[in-house]
Amino acid sequence: KEVERRLLDAHLARPEQIAIAHPGVDTDQLKPSGRREPFFLWLGRLKWWKNPELALEAFAEYKRLGGTGMRLVVAGTVDAGSQGYVRNLRRKYNGPDVEFVSPASDAELHDLIDRSTAVLCTTPNEDWGIVPLEAMACGTPVIAVNRGGPTESVLDGRTGFLVALFTLAQPLVAGTAWL
Repeated sequence: KEVERRLLDAHLARPEQIAIAHPGVDTDQLKPSGRREPFFLWLGRLKWWKNPELALEAFAEYKRLGGTGMRLVVAGTVDAGSQGYVRNLRRKYNGPDVEFVSPASDAELHDLIDRSTAVLCTTPNEDWGIVPLEAMACGTPVIAVNRGGPTESVLDGRTGFLVALFTLAQPLVAGTAWL
């Protein structure tokens, strides 16, 4: 629906020209193992517009509000154009409870998804979003901004939580109780 809305708003197609097909994930590869470890995971292409900094800021706020016992893992691919951006993120958010994993194989990323306490989805303008689907296929809750594609795939309060763009830290603080 998000992509449909964008196409219609930009007058790139008429309603009768649009058919919605939701991409899925390979549930033969992504299965819940029942393992959980105390870390939040942000996963995706490490680009400024994917907004990994919101996850890093939310985790910093989580710690400022007294959250303990959790780590944040930021994992994904870094292209040549984003290397400086990621270097700055690593410098700014360096600490024993923040880990950057890049590059990583699909198997390693799937393992991180499966073991994490929750997956954070912070892109404010995601068309659909495969990461939330991968997380839910592993039985891992999703905490996503309440915009774009995740509003179609995440069932708020059941498969994850949809939160206002700038209030991500609140469910992280509560997260140790409900996850």
